[in-house]
Amino acid sequence: MSTNNITIELFTVRQLAEFLKKKPSTIYSDITRRPESLPPVFRAPGSSRPLFVNPQQWVAGLAFPEIVNNIQQIQKVASPKKRGRPSKANIAQKALLGVVEK
Repeated sequence: MSTNNITIELFTVRQLAEFLKKKPSTIYSDITRRPESLPPVFRAPGSSRPLFVNPQQWVAGLAFPEIVNNIQQIQKVASPKKRGRPSKANIAQKALLGVVEK
């Protein structure tokens, strides 16, 4: 079995802001308002601080899709379960799909 060692350089919000010539507050706003205008965001498990894939590769269009997929899979596994009662719409949708929760 072979293992592929891929090194990913991650940038902080401040580093990305300097690279894109924007304010850090604009980067934080764009994370929620316009995520397509930023490189893929990675949040390490247990941390709320966003990190970004190397923006130089992203700007050049060389961001590797497998890296982005790996980051998204890690985020899905590490994301906490939603708290509170599900909405009536969610309950109705699950009932239509036949999903049974334990």
